[in-house]
Amino acid sequence: MARSPRLRFGADYHLFQRGSNGQDLFMEERDYAYFSTLYARHILPVADTYAYCLLPNHVHLLVRILTQEEQMSKTPGDGRVLSPGRQFTNLFNAYGKAINETYGRAGRLFQPTFGRVGVTSPLERDFLAVYIHRNPTRHGLVNDFRRWPHSSYHDPQAICLLRDKLFPWLGGTSGFEDAHYHQWPVPPEQIARLAPDDLD
Repeated sequence: MARSPRLRFGADYHLFQRGSNGQDLFMEERDYAYFSTLYARHILPVADTYAYCLLPNHVHLLVRILTQEEQMSKTPGDGRVLSPGRQFTNLFNAYGKAINETYGRAGRLFQPTFGRVGVTSPLERDFLAVYIHRNPTRHGLVNDFRRWPHSSYHDPQAICLLRDKLFPWLGGTSGFEDAHYHQWPVPPEQIARLAPDDLD
């Protein structure tokens, strides 16, 4: 199996991970909150987040990997530069271990490798934010994606640090909301590249 490309410092990515063999990742409501706690611990030192959505059997993340200089400024005096890929792996491993201990299960919770697609333009980034927020509706979890509680659509929490960078061409809060109902002129082949396999 070919190794996934390294996450580049200063680059934007759509990252996605799913349960091994399609199994659920979140058994109870409290598990979503615990994942978010671990996310803040492992990922905030290496990345800022535009958008996220946590679904029962998979997660979507739209992030900007910090530059090495930005990392160092977040942890002055530490002197270490963390590997972004390793931090995401640590997140998934820590969460999987906690779930196994909590629910008395064994084995791998996540797929061995998390997916990653580089984002090459602001339009792709904005499209992906909408795609990620609308994902619960696409998978039939809710009739209206705005009702799904585990996404950044309604959540200007600490882990969603770059939300105000989305949709600058629409402007303001109403622009953010309007973008989610916009008919995006994105070719199907580009959608397939940005969200491979669509995680069905």
